[in-house]
Amino acid sequence: MESFKMRKGHAERMENRRILRTAGLLLLILCILLHAADQMLVLKGVENRYYSAASTYGGFYHMRKNTVDVLFLGTSNTYCAFSPDELYRRYGIRSYNLAGSQQSMLTSYYWLEEALRTQKPKAVVLDVFYAFYNTGNEGSFHKAFDFMRWSDIKVRALGDLYEYNPDYAPVSFLIPAVRYHERWKDLKKEDFLLRQLETDTSMKGYCPRWNTVGEGKFKPLSDTGCGNLTSEDQKEKMAGNRTKVFHRAIDVAPDWRAMLADLIELGVDRVLTSGQAPDVYYGIDVIREMVEFAGGRIQILPGAGVNRKNIDRILEYTGCDQIHVARFTQRVDPSTANNRDIFYGGALYPPEDRYDVIDGGFVAEMRAHC
Repeated sequence: MESFKMRKGHAERMENRRILRTAGLLLLILCILLHAADQMLVLKGVENRYYSAASTYGGFYHMRKNTVDVLFLGTSNTYCAFSPDELYRRYGIRSYNLAGSQQSMLTSYYWLEEALRTQKPKAVVLDVFYAFYNTGNEGSFHKAFDFMRWSDIKVRALGDLYEYNPDYAPVSFLIPAVRYHERWKDLKKEDFLLRQLETDTSMKGYCPRWNTVGEGKFKPLSDTGCGNLTSEDQKEKMAGNRTKVFHRAIDVAPDWRAMLADLIELGVDRVLTSGQAPDVYYGIDVIREMVEFAGGRIQILPGAGVNRKNIDRILEYTGCDQIHVARFTQRVDPSTANNRDIFYGGALYPPEDRYDVIDGGFVAEMRAHC
């Protein structure tokens, strides 16, 4: 009897072990499938054949230790501007561009902390554009943190992100497939090449751009920043009876008088300017000189930084009879809020029930001063 009980107990233990092994194997298979789904569905942030967020952030981990002397962080203003290869070719500076699309200060901070684990840069260049403009969005956070390796840094980053906006659930960063489970309909070739993208350090985070200025279009400035307005080609592009308003390229021209003379010759009706200063109030003397130089042949339109407190002073001092203002207010449209899985923009840019409109009241108030 005792021998029978022993055999029965042994059989039960063997059965329990078999169940545990089977459960463990199934769990392992599930983890492998989930990891494969994560790798396939996660946004790669591909912008052109040379740049992707996966290459920028994932590629950083393939840089040899202590080989980065200058580190760049920030928004697209930075990753489209600084080429590490060009810096090395011209000046021998070894650098890496860790900037990203709409990169918030929170993202820049934690990626700097992550970078310092393997690199000791002599200088860090931080683009502070989003310190004054925005705090980032879910899409930009995913592009940055989905490719950060797991460590206490990533855990703290996601904790701060969740505290900033509870809608950014940590589980969507822990298991990206939870967030991107519907992307299978839009999969592209690069979605199956994550490993290849993450090991690509050829651009070191730099994103080259083409056809953004002057390619087959009106190009007001030459490569040196001087006026490029009087060629027959440019005159042809400016032809027609439409009202011609010249934007603020004059604010970066070395000789604004020469450019203004060219604009008058071309028949431009109006030129928008901040007086070659960050905003109108600091460029008010130059704007007054522009008005005197123009002598009524072209309208000078002050714009940038105009508000209730300085509008009267600007108009009175410069002699202008018009001014450019822009102010937005936010409206709520709940009509798209019934299904949180749908994003009409094609990317993760919530909330989609809010949109910006011109503040009509503010504009009317400003018009009353003119």
